Amino acid sequence: AFQIDTFATKVGVARIAKGASVCLLLNYVHAVA
Repeated sequence: AFQIDTFATKVGVARIAKGASVCLLLNYVHAVA
């Protein structure tokens, strides 16, 4: 159970980090364009 929770947490953090990076990138492109 602990391993599953750890895996889920890592996946969740990765998704949030990726989502934030995409949002920042889109905002940057929109500002430049």
